[in-house]
Amino acid sequence: DELVDYENDLKVYFINVGQADCSFIMLPNGENILIDAGLDHATSFDESNFPSWNNIVDILTLENIEVIDYVIVTHNHSDHYYYIDEIIKNYTVEGIYVSGSTSTNYTYLKLLETIDEYNVPMYEVYSGQKIIDEVSLTFQVLHTLKLNNPEDANICSVITKLTYINKSFLFMGDAGSTKNDGEIVLLKINAKKKSDVLKVGHHGSPYASSEDFLKRVKPQYSVITTANITITNHPYKSALDRLKKYSENILQSKNDGTILFVCNGYELNLFTHIGE
Repeated sequence: DELVDYENDLKVYFINVGQADCSFIMLPNGENILIDAGLDHATSFDESNFPSWNNIVDILTLENIEVIDYVIVTHNHSDHYYYIDEIIKNYTVEGIYVSGSTSTNYTYLKLLETIDEYNVPMYEVYSGQKIIDEVSLTFQVLHTLKLNNPEDANICSVITKLTYINKSFLFMGDAGSTKNDGEIVLLKINAKKKSDVLKVGHHGSPYASSEDFLKRVKPQYSVITTANITITNHPYKSALDRLKKYSENILQSKNDGTILFVCNGYELNLFTHIGE
């Protein structure tokens, strides 16, 4: 099988939603992926404090998006899934991919109702699953956990890796380095961890981005989803210090706004402050 050079470049947006997550990927095969769509956690649960939803809509409008092929909900924290409800109501969602973990809070139950109401197919992912498996292009679940109402939803994070020819992106959700957590599991399994771009786990928390993990990933670029005003001190100096050792470039949404990588499979081009 020969590698395919598609006509389109791969575009990966890290949309500025403050201390929350929203990545939008336009694949060279014409499909697209949304990983999370959250409300900024750091300032307060008030849209007037941070325009998370507006920033998401701006990028989707800029790219003329009406249909979203794959929506990934990494885990059940509202800084990751709060606006998935609105996404389903405003766009045609072909499929929603979840860890299968449950939560009993109101926002999560409301999301399940919306998925049901709009008849969106929902799939539980599993570790090792290739959601997209083409010669030049793969999108794989490296790890997830299915737990009922877990004490800490972060450890259930759906960790995915996107590879286009010889460039790759690793999306960690809120996975970290405490026992049973995603980074620890990735170090044990035989998954290829080396990645060119790392979506840093848990907003630069001290409990993520361990030295052992970063040593294996060695990302050229690390992207941390952060807010200017934070009541939680993210990103932590300890995490930043570790990242600086193993990553050539560290980007933060609070400094760089919405971040875009354009990739032809061989080179990465970086753009910041998109839509500002």
